[in-house]
Amino acid sequence: MSTAHTFQYVDGPIGSFKTTSLLNYLRNNPIPATICTQTNDLSDQYEAAEGLNIEMICRKVHENGDYTAASQTYRESLQTNAARIYAVNQQVAIGCQDADPDRFYFFDEIPTIFETFKFNSLPLSQDFVSGWLASALSDEPSYYELVATDHIRNIAEHGWKDDVLKDCEEILTVAQRIASPHYRVFVLAKSFNAFKNGLPKQLQFFVVARPPLFPKHSTFIGANYKKSLQSLIWSVSEDVEFVPHPEIKAKHDDLKHKAKQTSIYYFSEKNFSKTLFDEKTSGSKKTVKPTSFPKIAKAAGKAIADKFRDEKFIYCTNTIYERTKWAGPNGTPISSNSRGYNGARDINMAVFMAAINFDPATITFLWKVYGIDREAAKYALTFESAYQFAGRTSLRMAGSKEPVTLIFGDRATAKAMQGFIPGCDEPKLIDLGIPELLFPDDEPEDTGEGEREDAAVRVEKSAEEMREANNERSQLRNRRKRILENHAQTLQYEGFRFRFWAHHSAMVTEESNVLLWEDVLEYCRTYVNREEIPAKDANKMFREGVFFDSENHLLRDNIQSTKIVVLDIDNVTGDVNEFSSHMKSRKISHAIVSTYSCVNVENYSERQIKIRVLIPLTEAVDADNYSRIIRLLNRDIGEKFDNQFPVDPACMSINNRFYAPCRPAKGEPIFIDGTYYDYDITRFVKKAPVFLDACWCMCRNLPEDLEAPAIKRHIAGSVRKTAEEIVFECAALAGKNNGDGPWYNAAVELIKAGYSKEESIAALSGKEHMFGSGKGRNAARAVNSVVDKQRNRAA
Repeated sequence: MSTAHTFQYVDGPIGSFKTTSLLNYLRNNPIPATICTQTNDLSDQYEAAEGLNIEMICRKVHENGDYTAASQTYRESLQTNAARIYAVNQQVAIGCQDADPDRFYFFDEIPTIFETFKFNSLPLSQDFVSGWLASALSDEPSYYELVATDHIRNIAEHGWKDDVLKDCEEILTVAQRIASPHYRVFVLAKSFNAFKNGLPKQLQFFVVARPPLFPKHSTFIGANYKKSLQSLIWSVSEDVEFVPHPEIKAKHDDLKHKAKQTSIYYFSEKNFSKTLFDEKTSGSKKTVKPTSFPKIAKAAGKAIADKFRDEKFIYCTNTIYERTKWAGPNGTPISSNSRGYNGARDINMAVFMAAINFDPATITFLWKVYGIDREAAKYALTFESAYQFAGRTSLRMAGSKEPVTLIFGDRATAKAMQGFIPGCDEPKLIDLGIPELLFPDDEPEDTGEGEREDAAVRVEKSAEEMREANNERSQLRNRRKRILENHAQTLQYEGFRFRFWAHHSAMVTEESNVLLWEDVLEYCRTYVNREEIPAKDANKMFREGVFFDSENHLLRDNIQSTKIVVLDIDNVTGDVNEFSSHMKSRKISHAIVSTYSCVNVENYSERQIKIRVLIPLTEAVDADNYSRIIRLLNRDIGEKFDNQFPVDPACMSINNRFYAPCRPAKGEPIFIDGTYYDYDITRFVKKAPVFLDACWCMCRNLPEDLEAPAIKRHIAGSVRKTAEEIVFECAALAGKNNGDGPWYNAAVELIKAGYSKEESIAALSGKEHMFGSGKGRNAARAVNSVVDKQRNRAA
């Protein structure tokens, strides 16, 4: 199977002659090329390269004050009299790639593919979110992916017009990202739903660029490329292959040749953060905190002047503190985002005082959606900036023998830098005389974790281990691959096929013909509106799917695959029509029917709504993937409606039969056709129902605590006992007053036999009386206890 996108890359530490190798490659290969840089200064340096006629493109300012945009100049040049080699800004190159699609593009420094936009109490929150933003299900159930609407496309094309929030560049950028097929935009589901309901909470957008944004002949050149977000995210989420460039290479793999002449220091044992730098504690009227940035900076300036007298250095801080005068005459400020800056190669000292910490919400997003743990995210988002900053000094000069001094704000960054320079001595503390920057002997080290849900386990890893964990052996990617490989063995069939049992204990079944979805809807409509049945047990039971043994009336262990997921939802407290509209907005076709036990009356105090939801799939799925899909759908419903539509956990298995739709014993019947249709006037059948994409849904991120134990597949001659046999055998061991032990042992044996948690609960439910007298036996509690102990032993 071919890969959709193949990109070349050049990895290597700072100062490993990657640029030199690129220029030599262009000298020896007369190809049309564009060098894509992040700054005009770097483009200017390429223009001066010997032996190559490189044309730099930038914005041209005319004498009358008008200007010609770089993109216009570049596009016109490509279309008229193209030079062989250009040096342009990365965004200009990306935006004009269609003018010469066969050109080769070399990105000097790794492009940014991940952005976040945060809005606090937006004045237009309800209009913007409720009326204009539309969301869809994403790979991770706790996040929505935003989709383009006509309103969003209009904002993206014509700009933002609002009387309250005029010319909001960030809203315009978010709209453009949503409207573009080259980006994916996510929001936390709970925050999005809160905004739609008018609650003044924070809304944060997570934006990820996709491979089609970049030219097909792209080579990415940058230090620590395999640990970059571009590599980590695309490796697990996109059909992309990264190939080392065969000719452009770094001269060395790390900075160990600089280890003996490099000294690393830090000022604080606690992580630098904007919270640490705040002037005062939130809500407090006390004097300025001793860890406020001006106080830290003043003490740092004095310590540097005393310890490194007359040593020139570069330094950086957060933008808000740029005007703070603390470095003295020997310090030269440069941006903390210093990629491409070469003006400090003759300076031997760097002081990195910026707090570059992405908020816990960002770290959680990367972990949940892409499986990038906190440590890997910290390297890509924070430590890489410090590394690039340090690399502006003579550290990048392989031939320099001058001692190099690197000072960082906190110990975590200093330790990370030590890892970038194998063999370098342990970082040393420069005590600023501020006790609040140090950990008391009885206080644990700060991980910077905060109180975030599902925090990734913090484990110190070597660079090689991190590369293995987050790329080649990605948990998410391998799980998806395994799921699809197993799914490829699942029996597929045409249409929908129903098996009916005349009643709960029936030993003869009736098979339907091959049905279309419209036939299924008609069947549901007919059954719901027919005459009232005398009792629940008098109703038919059904299950859709194909079976291993069509002569065998049993369902459990006999069903091979199914194309309909059935949600059994009791204790409904929400609006069923609103539920259907939401599912339909997610392009999830469905039918909602009432059950015999449903009490659908006008008197709210008597009402007890009980429904079943039938959801058709694009492909048949086996027991494993049915269990996975129904759990994910349950998560999706919970994110939107909390506990208003609780899916019965005992009915989440492919081995569950269901009573046929019927008129409730009391009240009006419920039937809702929630089919989502796709309209295409070029198609013979212009109106076609859209089913839930089984392959996409089963490959979504399912948290480990919701993963069902692996279900052993049915094979010819299998000797695995049925769940009923296990329960009956354990019940036979129960005496009059000693049924609790065999009851728990039945749960143990069911799990050991490979039945899922839900299948085991279903097998035990209603069998409590078989284990003798005694109260308090609970199937779910017994099975959950067994599963929890199993996980604890595995951990």
